[in-house]
Amino acid sequence: MNIQTIENLVEKYKTEIFAFLKEIVNLNSFSKNDAGLIQIANAIIDWGKSHGFEFDKIKHSTNANIFHLYWESRKQTPFLALLGHFDTVHSPETPFQKLKEQDGKLIGPGVMDMKGGLVVALYALVVLREASGQKELPVRVIFNCDEEVGSVDSKKLIDDKLRQAQGALVFEGRYASDNAIITARRGIIMGRVTVAGKAAHAGENPAEGVNAVLEMSEKIVRLNRLNDKQAGTTVSVNTISGGEAANIIADHCTAEIDIRFADSDREREIVDRVSQILRRQFVPGSRITYDLKTVRPAMVCTPAAAELRDLYFESARELGLPAAARSAGGGSDANLVSALGVPALDSLGPAGGNPHRTDEYVIKSSVLDSIKVCSLFMAKLCAKQPGKESELIGPGFDFTL
Repeated sequence: MNIQTIENLVEKYKTEIFAFLKEIVNLNSFSKNDAGLIQIANAIIDWGKSHGFEFDKIKHSTNANIFHLYWESRKQTPFLALLGHFDTVHSPETPFQKLKEQDGKLIGPGVMDMKGGLVVALYALVVLREASGQKELPVRVIFNCDEEVGSVDSKKLIDDKLRQAQGALVFEGRYASDNAIITARRGIIMGRVTVAGKAAHAGENPAEGVNAVLEMSEKIVRLNRLNDKQAGTTVSVNTISGGEAANIIADHCTAEIDIRFADSDREREIVDRVSQILRRQFVPGSRITYDLKTVRPAMVCTPAAAELRDLYFESARELGLPAAARSAGGGSDANLVSALGVPALDSLGPAGGNPHRTDEYVIKSSVLDSIKVCSLFMAKLCAKQPGKESELIGPGFDFTL
């Protein structure tokens, strides 16, 4: 297997690659559109059957209409995990529904986040298998249907199937502005705070009231002081509602908090500091309730993940393509698999921009480039290197680069 083999195979499948990308982008798969989620899942299943990949349907535990997709060619470890999601944030009611090509860009709903990445993952497997001559690859694949709503259901599937993975590759799109893959992502805590006060006439007897908005305001000011750029910690109160009218002392107030952190140590620290502020009463008579929930643990760039990054860089260089890496503030399923102790890389999909917007796009050429890099990268992960046994080698899997 060599660079030219990869180049030739990507060229061979070029027309098919873009046709399949167009097919799945044109299927609306908004997270709450059951019919669309079923359509795109079946499209991927049909694609798999025609290419020798038999995907299993894993039913959503609370919505029997929809399902996640899972494929493995080897049941035994060691193995490499590939992750992606086929749900998007784009509602069927929006006019942004179809893929179009303009000035070297492919513009369409979910093309960056992350249908382009699904195509990269699938065709990288096709190229790897065909170039190596190996029908059985040490790989497990999960494409879920609920990432955009927090992967609440698929989290267990990821835990059950991928905990023993030697490495995890997540195919979110990457930003064309820096072309960087992601080696670390901050964790996310979502909080909700409710303050109960006592209503009173604001002009006649304000002292008899307990102002819930004032109590919340005291908390917000102090929460804002917890922001620490150097530590990678942010605390943001981004929604607040309370009171009934300008002339009534507010007897209720609710706020929502977004907290981001770099690692588990920072998580424990910020939860403690936020909780101290939320428990403290600033306005006598006010009553406070709150809930803090970690929805995404932090994705950490461990030494093993750094080795994956370096091997990815090596693969890109050999293909004459640029490569960079950075950390990110947003979350993905890379957070979940990283929290299992599995070294992970993210944003291995095509380069683009404007995710979640009606001008979301990927650069067309980057779809093919990403397939080439990921094919070579996975080959390096799976191949026996001179004088070194790859940890990803399984019985009977033996090809050289």
